[in-house]
Amino acid sequence: MYAARERVCTFYQDGSFDPDQEEQLLSPEDKETDDTSQLFSQDTSRDRRRGALLESRTSNILASLGDDLRKLSLNDQRISNKPVFDAEPFGNFIKWTAEPSLPGKYTGSIEMPAREVQLNLIDIFFQHYYEVVPIIPKSYFYQQLQCKGPLITPLLLNAIYGQASRFSALPNVPRADVFFHRAKRLLDDFMDVPRISTVAALCFMSLYEAEPMNHRPGGQHCRSWMYSGMAYRMCIELGCHNEANMSRDLRPEDIELRRRAFWCCFCLDKFQSAGWERPFMISSTIARVDYPTLLVADENDRNEREIVLAIHSNVELLRLFEEKLTRDATGSCRPDPGGLELLYEKLASWLQALPLCLQWTPLSNVSNDDIMRLPIPYPRVALLHLYYNVYVLDILLRMSNNAYVQSQRQTTATCITQLVYGMITRPAAIIKFDFLAHALITAIKIHAMHLHDTDFCAARHAWSMYDRTVVALKKLQQYAIIPNCSKFLQQLEEIDGRSSAQRMIQDCSQELLQQQHPVQYQRKVDSTTYPVLMQERLSSSSPSPSPSSVSFVNDSDVSQQPLHHNVSSSIHWFVNQPDWGPLSVKDGPSAAIDFAQDCYEIHPASSQNQTKKTHGQNIRPLQNL
Repeated sequence: MYAARERVCTFYQDGSFDPDQEEQLLSPEDKETDDTSQLFSQDTSRDRRRGALLESRTSNILASLGDDLRKLSLNDQRISNKPVFDAEPFGNFIKWTAEPSLPGKYTGSIEMPAREVQLNLIDIFFQHYYEVVPIIPKSYFYQQLQCKGPLITPLLLNAIYGQASRFSALPNVPRADVFFHRAKRLLDDFMDVPRISTVAALCFMSLYEAEPMNHRPGGQHCRSWMYSGMAYRMCIELGCHNEANMSRDLRPEDIELRRRAFWCCFCLDKFQSAGWERPFMISSTIARVDYPTLLVADENDRNEREIVLAIHSNVELLRLFEEKLTRDATGSCRPDPGGLELLYEKLASWLQALPLCLQWTPLSNVSNDDIMRLPIPYPRVALLHLYYNVYVLDILLRMSNNAYVQSQRQTTATCITQLVYGMITRPAAIIKFDFLAHALITAIKIHAMHLHDTDFCAARHAWSMYDRTVVALKKLQQYAIIPNCSKFLQQLEEIDGRSSAQRMIQDCSQELLQQQHPVQYQRKVDSTTYPVLMQERLSSSSPSPSPSSVSFVNDSDVSQQPLHHNVSSSIHWFVNQPDWGPLSVKDGPSAAIDFAQDCYEIHPASSQNQTKKTHGQNIRPLQNL
């Protein structure tokens, strides 16, 4: 115990939170004396707490038989003509009903911070994280919050606060692990009666990542995997996969809530199954439910409209990826190039069909430098395209190596690095930091393959992307524990000595660059300095757009820009766009100098006989290669 305050210590000796000794969220002098901090209903009426009586097929059949037999006798001749013993359709007794009331008592603590803190955390959650995990419609949540409806539970609130608290600027906000451990203790109170709010809370808990500071070592991947499985099971228990049987008094908001819950669970199932290399749980073949739609209150909300479109596109993408997961889960070792090519073409068709507001990955013949000029997309768009590029790169790595596939790998890896580098400018809207680290690792392997490319510009671009990937990995470690990431970065630093090589390349290679790439030399485009001083660098280059031709657009106008068309001819930037930034690397060993010298020795002799490589070529059928 603390000697001064005589309170039980709630931390381990290393400073990490001890869940067995839970700390109070507020000090005694700050604790509110009224119930203004309780944002959820505390109605203890027995009638309000009564749950559904028909919980299984057996209980449903027994109840229906009892009702029918009460009207008949066994000697009644009508019993032979009564369809009481006929087989019922599978799952017919599952019905969409309104959300049940909250439990009458709780085994875990329901103490909450001040109302101001809670509202701040809710606002942070819906301003950022909601974009990438829109399980509960924003307007409906605030409507339920205002009337303390059954959707607002202490379990759901703690799960939301656990995702948002680390990004709050208010003083004395409890740490994320405090809310997460409270949610864990409340979970058992919500297991007997299924609720949509519990499905959402379990999804958020499965995506929770502990902060790197004050945390005991050891991962919680198994716990996250279990929470997601519980969420998907409860979603199916509620019958969210089939809307054929719903209560007549169910409101449109409740119907939309169940549609969103199912499709968000479907997407998270594929996302987490791929990340942990496990079979998925929810198959698209069981889906008998429409896609989410806009609520009446959101018809004029452009942001909400685009979020709904993002859900549709995400579902379509992951339905395609379900084919790959099925192939991987069956354990078939026999290569299937035809199947990979077909899936690759389906993904290309999906990309071409995206609405304008969701486009980012280029379709036209653009260079890697043009990709780096693309603006930072909204989090929902960035996540969608990160899914796409990670899946495409995985398919490309399984294909036979040729010039086209190799070029597409480089382009896709560049897209991945740029997307993650932009996403970390809004860490509160990142679905899972571990996934971003995985994406960066897949990309850096491609960049590393071209560090010593005989094409000078390809090698320089690879070094730039390699550095940017390392910087992004270090940034991710500030927000979450990524196992083995520190060791990986340390090993990179031990063999890392590129700063001197980059200076030699930038200072001494003008003649070589003019020989191999005269157009690139004329433009003087340096792929390591975007968008800082980009206008100054390009203002004197005739083939590139001048500052007057570069249009700056507001966020509200971005969705109207067709980013998949000729990027180099019309570059659009966000107002106050975050700095992609020049990268700084420390001086390294003389091996970097050797690399630069090797470039100068190899390039003049090989440039005349070597075929020039292209990047970002149009996607075309692979059977024509």
